[in-house]
Amino acid sequence: MISPRAPITSNPTLVCPFKLWSTDLLPQYTVDIGENITIVANLTVTNAVSGDVMISYSNYSLIKLTSSQTLINDYTPFGATERIITSNTAIKISPADKSRFGASQLSIRPREGNLACPKLLHVSSITVGCPSTRRMVLRNPTNPPPTNGTKQPPIDCSAAPTTVLLNPGQWVSDWTSVSRPNYEKYISYNCSQFGVPVEAYYGIPFVPMFDIFDGYVYVKTVTANFGVWEVNGKPVDYNLTNGEAGCTGPAQTWMSMAGSASGVDPIAAWNSSNFVSCFNSTGSVDSNAKYTIFNSSNYLGIMWNGARDGIFMFTAKVLDPDYSYCSLTSDFAINVYGAPITPLVQAGVVIGLSALFILSLVATYFWYLRERRREAHERELAEENEGENEDDGAEDGEDGVLWKEKLE
Repeated sequence: MISPRAPITSNPTLVCPFKLWSTDLLPQYTVDIGENITIVANLTVTNAVSGDVMISYSNYSLIKLTSSQTLINDYTPFGATERIITSNTAIKISPADKSRFGASQLSIRPREGNLACPKLLHVSSITVGCPSTRRMVLRNPTNPPPTNGTKQPPIDCSAAPTTVLLNPGQWVSDWTSVSRPNYEKYISYNCSQFGVPVEAYYGIPFVPMFDIFDGYVYVKTVTANFGVWEVNGKPVDYNLTNGEAGCTGPAQTWMSMAGSASGVDPIAAWNSSNFVSCFNSTGSVDSNAKYTIFNSSNYLGIMWNGARDGIFMFTAKVLDPDYSYCSLTSDFAINVYGAPITPLVQAGVVIGLSALFILSLVATYFWYLRERRREAHERELAEENEGENEDDGAEDGEDGVLWKEKLE
């Protein structure tokens, strides 16, 4: 006969070997190229117990992990024989290889622990790749630079236009032939895509700067190479040449890349997979050609030579293949003001002012003639009245003499 098994009970003498164990490890993380995450674990033990933290992770070739331990507190309570030691373990994780992406499972726990300890093991999933909510946003030059954790203010589209005017000869209807129709056209403006247009004066180069947000929380400022493309083909210029930029080889432009990629959407023609810096390319350099690759250090600016006042709509794209796992793009708009009027309008203004001046001279001449005639007429009337008064006086004198004679 088999005797029944005794019930399992906890060991009343089992004691957790550490005093306190905590960590700020989150369930999941996403880390991009050039970024890292830091996880902190705090452990309080007696001097009889190890204060080490065990770290394990999968996919060793995907992430690079370093750790450091700092002693926070070490004291002996009154009347005790053991010291109380608190240590801080910082775990830094970053991508191991820019060309690799994927996921790794990370777990951390105190080296010494047993069933009497609360939540020994903490686990997290580390994804090396593009954060799902990452966005690139144009910085308004009138706003101060954001700081870590700054939230992007909401967009007020009530101040945005609903339509945009494309002036004759100032837009492209067909990018294959770069056809510029000689008539004007109105297109609708999508504020949710391009945002509220940023004001820019015609006579000052506009230097675009972009910030990276995860959702609506600021992460960093873009420092990589990027290009901009005016989506309607409005004419723009740049304030640097290849020679001034120091190019040692031919420099790519969005227009040249779009021209060489026949049948491809111009916006997709230039990207991080086919970008080559003019500092790494070989061949002859056109030193006088305009340099069109922006970054945070060259202060390249967009100029509006030959353009008119109005809304310019752009797409910006990060071209540096080693900057991010994300395909970072941003649609934005610039409202240019203060542009000189066109020669035709200038001629119209000159002709109008000249005509107004001539009309003023003619009107002044006829006014002068009228005044002279009025004055002459008034003199004639005055002379006639004066003659009549003299005749009346003479008649009165003769009547007086006759009356005097009669009296005598």
